Amino acid sequence: MGISKNSSLEKKDRRKRMKLDEENAKRPWGPKPDRGVICVSRIPFGFFEDEMRTFFEQFGTVTRVRLSRNKYGRSRHYGFVEFEDKEVANIVADTMDGYMMFGRILQVQYIPYVNVHPDTFKFANKPVKIIDWEKRNRKKVNVERTAEQVDAINQRNIQREAKLRKKLAEMGLDYDFSGFEGKRVPEYEEVPKPKAAPAAAKKASKATPPAEPEAATAPVSKKAVAAKAEAEVAKPKSVKKPAAEPVVEAVPAKKAVVESSKVKKSAALPTKAAAVEATAKKVVKKK
Repeated sequence: MGISKNSSLEKKDRRKRMKLDEENAKRPWGPKPDRGVICVSRIPFGFFEDEMRTFFEQFGTVTRVRLSRNKYGRSRHYGFVEFEDKEVANIVADTMDGYMMFGRILQVQYIPYVNVHPDTFKFANKPVKIIDWEKRNRKKVNVERTAEQVDAINQRNIQREAKLRKKLAEMGLDYDFSGFEGKRVPEYEEVPKPKAAPAAAKKASKATPPAEPEAATAPVSKKAVAAKAEAEVAKPKSVKKPAAEPVVEAVPAKKAVVESSKVKKSAALPTKAAAVEATAKKVVKKK
């Protein structure tokens, strides 16, 4: 039984391989049975086709390289490399699986010939043409249209607005808006701005400061007046204290005697003018 199962699987593989050979014969970019293909995933940014080719050529001759890209031309971080020899592809898959590159761990797998998609290398070995889709869409939107096309667009917009108004009415919302149908929502009138005052009036206003507005006096009730009078009567009257007499420091007796003697001496001592007059009188008497 085991032998018959193996033989049937081998027959299926042969048939599948024959179909692949026929399909690949029609496609010049299809996989080759005598070559080895590896899938490299988790590729870091900046590791593009040229960098992949130069890096993997250290193991053996690289025939084709294809990096998967999106419609904007940006890398999808996985690609395929085809080697001329199958054994080299197996060695590369074993050695480079789990290899750290620019902070990313590469995942490399060997793909047998039977599992390789026929369009894997369809756009391989070709220069990458990055399409500016935003510019293309802008041109598409800003194309000059005829009067008939403009009318058709307006009719579609009016139909959409009618559906929206119907939904608002069903929800119970009284809301109106101006749109393609030609309805106008009443707008509020803008208040005209005051005109600028002349320069002379501005100078005069700066020179004379504006008068302060008088504080508005609120009417006082009779009850409030009576309550205020009662509160003043209830307050204790403040008694004025007599002014404190100046404190005179007691001078000891010895100090007082010394000071009095100093005063007497100063009074007894003649001044310079008096001494000059006394000497002049003595000189006159002698003569």
